[in-house]
Amino acid sequence: MSRWKIPVILTVAAAGIAWLVWTGVSQNDLYMSPLDDWDPARAQRERVRVVGFVQEGSIIEAENELLTDFVMRNETGTLSQAVRFRGVVPDLFREGQNVTAAGRLGEDGVFHADELMTKCPSKYEGAEEHPENVPMTPGAGAPASPTADAGSVDAGAQAGL
Repeated sequence: MSRWKIPVILTVAAAGIAWLVWTGVSQNDLYMSPLDDWDPARAQRERVRVVGFVQEGSIIEAENELLTDFVMRNETGTLSQAVRFRGVVPDLFREGQNVTAAGRLGEDGVFHADELMTKCPSKYEGAEEHPENVPMTPGAGAPASPTADAGSVDAGAQAGL
């Protein structure tokens, strides 16, 4: 009986590890699309991620509940979808913000999200400025320099340091 003990334990352990890997991969494998291209029929069959923008004036938060209703729109505002999210909304969630919602489309036509993510706006977005185009006069946005100008007197040298 003891010679079967180790192979049985190894087989059960391998099957358990394979099941954990399979379920972990299948839960993270979600169809993701912008609102322009999303498939409502697919969203009723399986959990999906939809990307859009929070429509202005559409956020309704229920008092004493972690329930938020809003309308997601595409970039041009020609398509929209009602969304209901149960949970704590991200700090950056607001009107006009880029948002990704994960969940399923209900029979009521509302997308029931169980996950909500916002895109963090980057302070580096926009036109790139080249150093030769940046004004270098004091008071006109010149970058602060840790080194002293050639014509100025270093405060440390003045103090005798």
